[in-house]
Amino acid sequence: MIWFGLDGNGLIYYDPKNQTAKFWRKTPATDSTLCGNFVYSLAEDAKGRIWAATLEGISVLDPTTFRFTNYNIATGLPTNRYMSIAVDKQNRIWTGTSLGLLLLNDEGQLIRQFHVEDGLNEDDFTDRPPYQLRDGRFVFATTRGFLLFPPEKYKASELNLPVMLSEIRVFNKHFPTASNVEELKELYLPPGNNFFAIDMLAMNYANPSQTWYAYKMEPYDKNWIVTQERTANYTAVPGGRYVFRYKATNDLNNWNVPEKTLIIRIGQHWYKSLWFWAIVFALLGAVGITAYRRRERLKQDYFSLEQKAQALSKEKALVQYENLTQQLNPHFLFNSLASLGSLIRFDQKTASEFLEALSKMYRYILQSRDRETVTLQEEKDFAEHFIKLQQTRFGEAFEVHFTIDPSALERKIVPVTLQNLLENALKHNTFDITEPLTVDIYTEQQYLVVRNNLQRRSVVETSNKQGLARLRSLYQYLSDYPMEILETPEYFLVRIPLL
Repeated sequence: MIWFGLDGNGLIYYDPKNQTAKFWRKTPATDSTLCGNFVYSLAEDAKGRIWAATLEGISVLDPTTFRFTNYNIATGLPTNRYMSIAVDKQNRIWTGTSLGLLLLNDEGQLIRQFHVEDGLNEDDFTDRPPYQLRDGRFVFATTRGFLLFPPEKYKASELNLPVMLSEIRVFNKHFPTASNVEELKELYLPPGNNFFAIDMLAMNYANPSQTWYAYKMEPYDKNWIVTQERTANYTAVPGGRYVFRYKATNDLNNWNVPEKTLIIRIGQHWYKSLWFWAIVFALLGAVGITAYRRRERLKQDYFSLEQKAQALSKEKALVQYENLTQQLNPHFLFNSLASLGSLIRFDQKTASEFLEALSKMYRYILQSRDRETVTLQEEKDFAEHFIKLQQTRFGEAFEVHFTIDPSALERKIVPVTLQNLLENALKHNTFDITEPLTVDIYTEQQYLVVRNNLQRRSVVETSNKQGLARLRSLYQYLSDYPMEILETPEYFLVRIPLL
């Protein structure tokens, strides 16, 4: 197979025997394709995998599956810019970057990062592929010349770096200790001194920049903290006993090194101690029980008063509605008698029917005045007498249509409800033979709906605006469903809950 890395156009391989080729470019939708289209250098490892150095990371292609594995900052490497790459006899990966020379294992993990301090002539490598001489040395091109080295002679240096504590600071000020800090085994911090820093120091004479520290204060820290910073900072640590564990290495992938410990005791103020809070909670519990019992007594008294208030409100609503039913007498009676007088002179038969309907209405009022509810059938019959009287006066200018489910006729309703709603519609709307007042009365789930077309009068002389409010007040004590009043540009609608 012949492999080609392209400058901006990805990766190609060519099979001379079968005369076939395959081409890859970066695909943002997945991380299993080439990670960058600028491929500057290629190398094959002992497993037959192809390593590609790109401007966006390192891609490793398995030629049996044609799938890529990518390594970059996201996987723990220090940079994304890789200019050259080579594989040594131990199957380790050497790659030149803009941040020095990196040594990786065959799983893409960083073994060592080399800088000028380690003997490099320059940290910045060019995009020229490396070369291996006959004697096994690698030749890498940097911006300051060539770097030659025998890769097989490199062995990881001693991992066991001597590490010690160099200083303890509290609130960023030096904290004096009874013995030298490097010999300290146990540290006591008085109450309130819970903002502190611990400085560590590892003896890495070969290359201090390759020193890594790991520390963990149990049980405050759940995991090890790995860093090249040699200071461990802690803020607002609760009082108690802690164990500070720390160690150092020059190989980030190998932490099999000895560790040291420091026992830290942080004092607590008396008002933060367990015995103090036990007393506080006991007192709060006693106060809470007393307050709860008093609250229960007050709640019972409140419920008793509320029930009395509801009874008085209901009684008031009933009285108001009784007054409402009685208020129809003067106005309605006057208009009815005036219409009857005219009919007697011109149409005695109609006058007789009018008088009969009027008598049935008042008989119904007398019979139902002491009843809290009546059946919808009774109320409908009563409303039909009222409608007949009004149609005698207004003729075809007043229309009423019933669409009531027969199963709802035995449901209950407050007496004279329909008469009040019909009279309300007559009172507040203008109508004539060309623009009649049309009222639709129909059932809808748990409601009886009374709807009229809206032709509102500009002035209503006899309205006190209390009728619907009193009716609603009464229904709220008789039903869990509210009485609803809705108005649109075209209709005025009242929904009465059926009892």
